[in-house]
Amino acid sequence: MGKGLLYFLAGVFGALVTDVFILIFGTLPVKSILGVEFAPEIDLIALSVDLFSGGLFGLLFFLPFLNSNPIVKGACISVIPFLFHLFIKNRLLGDFSAFTPDTNLTVIGLMFAFDLFWGLMSGSFLAFVEDSKKLPLK
Repeated sequence: MGKGLLYFLAGVFGALVTDVFILIFGTLPVKSILGVEFAPEIDLIALSVDLFSGGLFGLLFFLPFLNSNPIVKGACISVIPFLFHLFIKNRLLGDFSAFTPDTNLTVIGLMFAFDLFWGLMSGSFLAFVEDSKKLPLK
């Protein structure tokens, strides 16, 4: 399997685990704890877009730094999807709520936390694949 496909699959895996985590997180009483309305719906189109964009962001693992530790590398490159979601995706969708002065910083913090979670899960997938290559198969 080529590195490009492996990195793409790592990003897809990270996006899938993150979307499941977000759905579970949305069932918790977050509004009373954080003061943020958070109840995502299951939408197959949004899920497929998230998986594809997660795969594209997974290609960022080609960047030549921290190659010895993919989990830390995933955490570092998760800043790029966060900036994309904060500055580009919200503007394309017409959602400028992240840019008003009275915006709750909790929303931006949650965006960062979910993108960081994506990076950690993608890096964990790569670490698992690299470790499984070292194991002798019987």
